[in-house]
Amino acid sequence: MDYMLETRGLTKRFGRGDQAQDAVADVSLHIREGEVYGLLGPNGAGKSTTLKMICGMLRPTAGEILFAGHAWRREDLYAIGSLIEEAPLYPNLTARENLRVRTTLLGLPESR
Repeated sequence: MDYMLETRGLTKRFGRGDQAQDAVADVSLHIREGEVYGLLGPNGAGKSTTLKMICGMLRPTAGEILFAGHAWRREDLYAIGSLIEEAPLYPNLTARENLRVRTTLLGLPESR
């Protein structure tokens, strides 16, 4: 079966030696194209850390990330849309206006 996103044994450890702690331990996801997938759990469960690894914001300690059948690479970010943590929104603007602000800041054409 082909997956749009797959992780195998994804692990993120912070610290060294005896002080090291696993923030994410051996996570394997299999998500098909078009599926909606959510991560649920209490604070500190590793949800944001997992998403940050998938988006290239953190480097995994172990495991692998596959995107559209190949090993994840930086160019895949062009096909990924994500919002991790809280959205930096201006409450006085509409959703469309907030998107325009972001695309302008990122230097993206309005068509994106």
